[in-house]
Amino acid sequence: MLNLLSLILGLAACLLPVISVWIAKNFYRRRWNTASISFLLCTVAVLFQLMYQANLAKTGAMADLLDTIGTAALAAQILVGATVVLNIICAVLRHKKED
Repeated sequence: MLNLLSLILGLAACLLPVISVWIAKNFYRRRWNTASISFLLCTVAVLFQLMYQANLAKTGAMADLLDTIGTAALAAQILVGATVVLNIICAVLRHKKED
């Protein structure tokens, strides 16, 4: 369940900046709100992954933990990187539209 929530929140974190650029015409005053929400969703998604890994360690499922920890760490790095890059692109595009 935590993996599914993490996936949904991660996708939302990456899609929010893209969607906000498409509908940015009416939301110039709220540009940092979308970035803040996007980073919040990214943080919660990574937190859910950490909670899942902690649950595997607590239950003693070491084989499962060792199988998934590398992929989970890579996915978290990609999610954070993509969220940062997309929010920077979103900010640059909005800045250009304001001029």
